[in-house]
Amino acid sequence: LTLAAEGARLAVQGAVAEPQQGRGWQFAVTAQVPDLARFARVMPDVPLPPLRNLDLATKLADAGGGLPQISDLKLTLGESDLSLVRPGLRLVSLTATLPAMDQPLALQAEAMEGNTPLRLSGTLGAPVLLLPGAARQPWPLDVTAQVANATASAKGSIADPRALTGVDLALSLRAPDLQALAPLAGMSLPAVKDVALDTRVAERGKGFEAGAFLRGLKLTSSAGDAAGDLTYVIGQRQGVTGQLASQRLNLDALRPPAPTPGGAQPSPAPAARDNRMIPNMPLPLEALRIIDSNLRWTVAELVAGGVTMRDAQLAAVIENGKARLDPFAATLPGGRLTLRGAADINTNPPTVQFAARSEGLDLAPLLAAMKMPARMTGRLDLDADLRGQGRDLRAVAGSMAGHLGIAVVNGKLDAGLLQSIPAELRGLLLPPGAAGQDIALRCLALRANAESGTARIQALLLDTAIGKVAGQGGINLKDESLALRLLPDMHLGPARVQAPVHVGGTLAAPRPGISPEAAVAGGLGAFLSLQNTPDRTLQGLAQALGGGGSNLPDCASQLAIARGGRAGPVPAAPAAPAPAQGAQQQAPAVPGVPRELQAPAQELLRGLFGRGR
Repeated sequence: LTLAAEGARLAVQGAVAEPQQGRGWQFAVTAQVPDLARFARVMPDVPLPPLRNLDLATKLADAGGGLPQISDLKLTLGESDLSLVRPGLRLVSLTATLPAMDQPLALQAEAMEGNTPLRLSGTLGAPVLLLPGAARQPWPLDVTAQVANATASAKGSIADPRALTGVDLALSLRAPDLQALAPLAGMSLPAVKDVALDTRVAERGKGFEAGAFLRGLKLTSSAGDAAGDLTYVIGQRQGVTGQLASQRLNLDALRPPAPTPGGAQPSPAPAARDNRMIPNMPLPLEALRIIDSNLRWTVAELVAGGVTMRDAQLAAVIENGKARLDPFAATLPGGRLTLRGAADINTNPPTVQFAARSEGLDLAPLLAAMKMPARMTGRLDLDADLRGQGRDLRAVAGSMAGHLGIAVVNGKLDAGLLQSIPAELRGLLLPPGAAGQDIALRCLALRANAESGTARIQALLLDTAIGKVAGQGGINLKDESLALRLLPDMHLGPARVQAPVHVGGTLAAPRPGISPEAAVAGGLGAFLSLQNTPDRTLQGLAQALGGGGSNLPDCASQLAIARGGRAGPVPAAPAAPAPAQGAQQQAPAVPGVPRELQAPAQELLRGLFGRGR
């Protein structure tokens, strides 16, 4: 029997052993279809794929009822445009062979997406195992796919292929260069080399309806490695649970390259300036409504932001709209740092919490690792526990509650940091040419307690070789306004300078100022400090004006407050200067000022106050 239509041909040749009973039949069937889409007009209700050059040869035989026996099947397809399936996809060739229904089905296919080659080869289990009533036995699978220069494979078996249960497949991926897959992914990919992934996959729920188990996962690449067991969860919420361990992980290497100038993507519009330091940045909290995860990850060497960290630990849980990071801990170049965080989308507005703790963190190697200037060095103790409510960072800051404690001991301070001090006071504190020189730092202590978006200073002390600066006041985080009062007590040669500084304005534009009374008080205090027997009348006047004779707190008490009462290192008390020997007493050297600047420092005082010792 031969049929021909729309350029296609179907031929059937065979015999029927019992034609009256319709039994014992067997046929050899061949078909050639140059263009399957041409049959769309005669079969308008049948969705026909746009396949070309179809060539089929097979044998059909009576199986005693039900579906016929199929043997010696061979199906080939020629070049076909599959852009309706995926833009730019083109089938080059496909070949499928089946010796018998109880034998594996072999596949060979090649396609192109744009200029990216795609290949598929392998075998599938015997089709007879998929038929209703067939005996249950494992259905084998061995398939390999090639995409550009990457190769992926799946090999194993499915215990019940009809229900898709009992899946046990070994998955493997090898990608010499991840960027070669960028055209297929439709996005820029990081420059990661030598990717190798191996794992075993099993279904979580019938037909993977509840997710999948990934056991014995092992990943290696130029950007790092990971090993462990994961569970991908599908349900009302999606997510990942499990444990991973890595010897090395470079997060910087996982960043896609920056777009080249003149690319197709337009540059984002610059953010509008509103003279605020805290950005109006939305927080990605809505994702907590659709994600449930529980992941623990340890990394022996972690690189992020150019900083190499050791012994990193991460424990993150997302459940029922609540997220908790407890903790992220790592050893930085200067010491150990522990971070904790939490978020709850069930409250309105959402609640966000952040905590940080470090003890004895050495700032010098840390700043060097971050390629930042060492404007301040020393040993840092950090104690922070802050919480707020809002959907963006500015709203969270405006409702901030908690505390921030910073304690630094035995370091150095770049004199350039003092450039923000008003010029009138800076001239008294630093001799000409001293900017850029290091000043010995005995301690820095800061403790701020926040409530309803207002941070109040509980402790503030900067103790350096040229004197102390204490402070009090607060910051309104809702509008970033400042209300601070700094109390300096500086020693420059034989003089002692005290003149309270009031700081107003905002975080973005602070406005420091010295009142006339404070300036007079500071001058009187410095004048009295030059007298062997201070004039009590002038001394009382200086005190009444807000300067002269005030005693600032010491490092020990302020460091204890900054640390929240926790014990920690305290700098040794400064040694009292020994009296000068000889007929003429020399002015003492100015601590923290280089030798070549000592003479200008002394002359500065003499010029200010019109007298020497």
